[in-house]
Amino acid sequence: MARICGICPKKRNLFGLIETNPQIAKDGIRLRKIGQTVIELLAGKRIHSAWVVPSGVSEPLTVEKRDQIFVNAP
Repeated sequence: MARICGICPKKRNLFGLIETNPQIAKDGIRLRKIGQTVIELLAGKRIHSAWVVPSGVSEPLTVEKRDQIFVNAP
């Protein structure tokens, strides 16, 4: 198996990252959570939302939603 950056493919996953550098793993999980929260806030649900439409989005970003996004930003 090919190694990338000296890491065995069996260790190139979240569990391998937790073993070698737990803080980076925690930061990555936190950023994903923030991203999913932003998607849910804007689109109404996290998966398969219909918020994005051809040529833009179905509704504009409100000041209230913008402020909620900034509260969660790192």
